[in-house]
Amino acid sequence: MRVRALLPMMLIAASLTACGGGGGSSSQQRVSPQPNNMPQTTEAARLAETERLKTERLAREEAEPLKTERLVREKAARQAEAARQAEAARQAEAARQAEAARQAEAARLAREKASPAAGAQGVESTMASALRQLEEHASTFNLMEISTTVSTASNIVTSIPGGTVTTSSTLGTTDSLAATKDTGARKAWKLGWTGKGAGIGILDNYTGRGVTVFQVLGNRNKVKRSHGESVEFVAMQVAPEATFTSRPFSVGCHLLPGTQARQIASAFDAFERAGAHIVNNSWSTSRYFSGRCSGQPAGLRSPDLWQRLVDSTVKSDISFLKLALPTGSKESYDTNMVFVFSAGNDYGKCSLGIEKCNLYASSIWELRKTKETANAGDRVIFAGALADGKSEMASYSQRAGQMKNDYIVAHDDIAVSKHGAGTSFSAPRIAGAAALVRHKFPSLNGPKLKQVLIRSADDLGATGPDEIFGSGRLNVMSALSPIGGLTR
Repeated sequence: MRVRALLPMMLIAASLTACGGGGGSSSQQRVSPQPNNMPQTTEAARLAETERLKTERLAREEAEPLKTERLVREKAARQAEAARQAEAARQAEAARQAEAARQAEAARLAREKASPAAGAQGVESTMASALRQLEEHASTFNLMEISTTVSTASNIVTSIPGGTVTTSSTLGTTDSLAATKDTGARKAWKLGWTGKGAGIGILDNYTGRGVTVFQVLGNRNKVKRSHGESVEFVAMQVAPEATFTSRPFSVGCHLLPGTQARQIASAFDAFERAGAHIVNNSWSTSRYFSGRCSGQPAGLRSPDLWQRLVDSTVKSDISFLKLALPTGSKESYDTNMVFVFSAGNDYGKCSLGIEKCNLYASSIWELRKTKETANAGDRVIFAGALADGKSEMASYSQRAGQMKNDYIVAHDDIAVSKHGAGTSFSAPRIAGAAALVRHKFPSLNGPKLKQVLIRSADDLGATGPDEIFGSGRLNVMSALSPIGGLTR
């Protein structure tokens, strides 16, 4: 009985123990803080944040070149698109001009077919205009005065200080003016191509009176004019309605170093501003050293000295680089410009080839040795001279040498047959012919205008371009005929 009485009491005590003391201990453990864990959690968070920032920085650094590259690609793409649109616009304008010229020519031919008299009148009108322009130019320089009647376009009277001579016995017709005759320019005038709208720049020596411009009746009447006036007059005989712009070029032993280089640069810049399409240069720097100014013995400059001159030209002659580097290069002259240079009259003194005897030719040849400038001189033409009345080289004229694809020949009289000589007067024939082509095909740029003249030349000597005659003899009428890929 006693045992039974104690059992419930023990159970009650056990129950109280479980619910009281035990419960209190459990509750205390559940809410008591853990001071040692808090610093560990803060440090871990800081390290994690540092790592995150580092990761973001590295990601930005890795993305920056990609962003820069993307921006560069986008800029290049925009530039390419702008260039494409500009080229498309240029081609569209060229096509429009070509179509307009074609339609104008077709209309002219239709008018002539419908009314031969009207066509003849148009020819006479064009001829008269060309002759009036030639008279105006000639009078400006007091070289010759030419008058004509519209009906025949052939009665020409030449006035010369000291007397007036009717030239039927001396000049006959305009065809007897030397450059007009040997280039066949009068045929181009009859078709309406007189050089109108084309600009020709002449850089030359306009001082002194060293050239006998015209001589008739034996030796009784002589008129001496400057070299530049004579050069300009030759070009006028081919393209009388071209617009001429001239700039002086000094020669002489008194010149300070760099004077001529500054004059050349200033003149070319002026021609560009004036809108000149063709620049005639009837001068050259020869490897042959005359010794006239220095008093040193005459002779060829040594290979080392010549190479130094060439190196200096291709590295620091800005005006040369602007005309010689491939068209479209940075700082180059207007793409519509073409440059005609006389080859030189020193073949008897330097017969190594124009690329070894003429400074500009040597410098272009040097540039072409480098891949980046392999197309140097793509709008430069060198002019050689033919003997009077022959298809042979003049004995003094520099030959084409390795510049055979940049070289053509023409005759070199000034006013009448056997009057004057030198590549100085073959160059303006080519410049005048370029103006006629430009008149008919106004969309041609400099390199294409050059190629028209080169590819239309009459082959002389060995078949194809050769080291003597280059691409051959100037042919004005062939140059005015359409050439596929160039004048379409």
